[in-house]
Parts: sequence; C-alpha cells; structure tokens
Amino acid sequence: MIVILGLIILVAAVVVGVAAVVTNSGIAHEVTGGFSVFGFDVTGSTGTLFLYGIVVGERPCLD
Repeated sequence: MIVILGLIILVAAVVVGVAAVVTNSGIAHEVTGGFSVFGFDVTGSTGTLFLYGIVVGERPCLD
C-alpha cells in the first residue's frame, strides 16, 4: 500500500515538473541577465533553468 502511494506521489511530482517547464517558456520568461555557473553560460527560459535544478537535485549520490 505504501509503495502504491509513493508511486502516485512520484507521478504527481513528475507531472508538476513537466508542467512547470512547459509553461515557463517563451519570450516572456527569458533569463534576461546572463550568468555562468562553473564556467557554463546559462541562457534560455526560466523553465529551462528550473529543469536544470530538477536534474541537479535528483542526481543520486554514488559513493
């Protein structure tokens, strides 16, 4: 029962993440001030920046 609840919450989180990335694109949501992180220039939309945050936050630690 707990596994099913966990899977439902995981699917809901994926849906919210995809919706956030898709709706925060276009000219109205551009990152206006260019900046770099560890030498990587970040440009694009706030949705793209949010997607980068999701990927970095969900990366497993492989110690």
